[in-house]
Amino acid sequence: MAHHQNHHQKGPNHHVNHPNSNHPHPNTNHPNANHSNTQRPSANHHNMAPNHPNMSHPNQNFGHNQAHDRSLQHNGHIMGNVQHNHGDTYEEHLNNNGDGPSFNHLKQQQKDNQLIQAAARGESARVRNLLECGADVDYQHSNGPPLLQAARGCHYKCVEVLIDMGAEMYTQDQHCHTVMHWAVMNNDLKMVQLLLNKDFNSSFAGRRGQTPLHLAAQGKRTSIAKLLLDNGAKVGSFRLPHHGSPLIEALLYGGCLETVELLLEHRANYDTKTPEGVPAVAIAAAKNRGKVVEKLLTHGAKVEERHWSTPETRR
Repeated sequence: MAHHQNHHQKGPNHHVNHPNSNHPHPNTNHPNANHSNTQRPSANHHNMAPNHPNMSHPNQNFGHNQAHDRSLQHNGHIMGNVQHNHGDTYEEHLNNNGDGPSFNHLKQQQKDNQLIQAAARGESARVRNLLECGADVDYQHSNGPPLLQAARGCHYKCVEVLIDMGAEMYTQDQHCHTVMHWAVMNNDLKMVQLLLNKDFNSSFAGRRGQTPLHLAAQGKRTSIAKLLLDNGAKVGSFRLPHHGSPLIEALLYGGCLETVELLLEHRANYDTKTPEGVPAVAIAAAKNRGKVVEKLLTHGAKVEERHWSTPETRR
């Protein structure tokens, strides 16, 4: 059994007691397997669909030469072709004590692929067992490592297990999103709090410069924005190349007075501008958000006599 080192950029190593697990293995009817008509319990496929328009379901290919493809569906969505090893029954995964599954007999690639599958489905007990049997906690699947698979599906317990067993918290997917970015986009306050408790840097910017606070401001997620700010998120030091600060993002996409007030209370620059030089108050005025304009003026925003073209009006 491989021992996984904690790769966090911040925070102490976490240790987890591993209770005995009796999690069912996914149900598979294999034509070549002799199981004496044993019927295995079905795996839990809840909450597979990520809540983000730019992301499709993880295309999970868990194949090897000894198995046939089987398309699994959940709520009408294709989950991917999941392939199982010949004779790969839950009973055959029981350890010597008969009180929990063991995956020691699987090859490394099979363990890693099953870990991706379990993380995407939210099967935390199976995730733990696979890691204890040597699966790579940071295995780089085409749709991201196990931690991001679990975060996209809002699988709190899986995220917790993976982090406690050494998953790299700051890994990013092809959209430059970390586990924290996904927690914010899913409006998952509980998971955001978990990550902050695990010492995730609240101001960490992805490769494109986007911080979790940018996302919270865009989506009118005021409660999450407050939690991030209360835990040290920087309100104005990160600017997106095309738009700018979290306040600009709030005005362009959210327009929520409560979020704007929150950012101003945390000393956001009320005269902040887009990269093209459009001030915050001009954006609010262009969108007919009178109360937001009034709030910005109250804080001292300057009004310039000029016709401004906001990013939205240029479309």
